[in-house]
Amino acid sequence: MSPKPKIKTPPPFRTPNHVQDPESYDRKHLRLRLDLLDFEHGLWGWHRLSKEEFVVFLKFAQSIEKQTWAEIKTAAGGKRHGSNSHSLIIPGFSKEAQRRLRVLNLDRVVGDSLFSLRLSSVVRVYGARENEYFRPIWHDPYHGDPDKAAYPCS
Repeated sequence: MSPKPKIKTPPPFRTPNHVQDPESYDRKHLRLRLDLLDFEHGLWGWHRLSKEEFVVFLKFAQSIEKQTWAEIKTAAGGKRHGSNSHSLIIPGFSKEAQRRLRVLNLDRVVGDSLFSLRLSSVVRVYGARENEYFRPIWHDPYHGDPDKAAYPCS
């Protein structure tokens, strides 16, 4: 008589200790990280801001950090009453913006989209969203000008 083959029993099912809901970051407050700022670009570089524009940006940053990502993404307004702030895919950006991301070696950092924050009807801040962090890259005051805008609106 041959010995009975040993049957391995599968290990018991374990529940992970740390389960992260991807949408949980939407419940967190926006936090700014200023490590990707492009100071040098001729149109969207942060060096172009006047003192007044810089103060407007700082006041905006101060107020938006009090909001959760869910609140930011659902804030509506503008011409079409759509979302003021949202993700935009990289191919929709101007050729110059796509080239600039490559020059700065940010194309690998940002992935396939940038997040757009609406400061006013014509001013946008584009940057990378990483969990609860917003990492601004450009300050674009040309949203209404398809020849100058980082993300031309049609």
